[in-house]
Amino acid sequence: MRRVSLGLAAVLLGVPLALGVGGCKALDDQGAGSGAVTPPSLTKASEAGNKVKICAQALVASNFSPVQSSPERSAREAGDSARELGELAGKASDPQLQQALREMAQAYTDVSEGRVQPKDYGEWNKVKFDQANRLRKACLGHSN
Repeated sequence: MRRVSLGLAAVLLGVPLALGVGGCKALDDQGAGSGAVTPPSLTKASEAGNKVKICAQALVASNFSPVQSSPERSAREAGDSARELGELAGKASDPQLQQALREMAQAYTDVSEGRVQPKDYGEWNKVKFDQANRLRKACLGHSN
């Protein structure tokens, strides 16, 4: 149920902005090659659309909790999430978003590389919750 609600939230946040940015992209493309300079408002809209996309992908990638009964699977899935979050951090232009994604990626790397033991997964989930909150704030443009 949580995965569905996160996906729905990402869609509800992203669709209106993506539609608006798509229209801006079309206008920008019409000016391409004509020597036209992209207005700052279109650049900001494009950056906002990119941020929405990165945040939606981060919500999906961070939807992981390790399972004590399956530490090998948990390590593998954490590694996949860590790589994806790291790649998203590299695509983000907002410094606050980059930092939130990198911190979260590091926490997942700690699980994947065995620095977090199965007995400590409960505590790790508390840390992840705090990191997810920082990610949410970065996605919404709020200060820490």
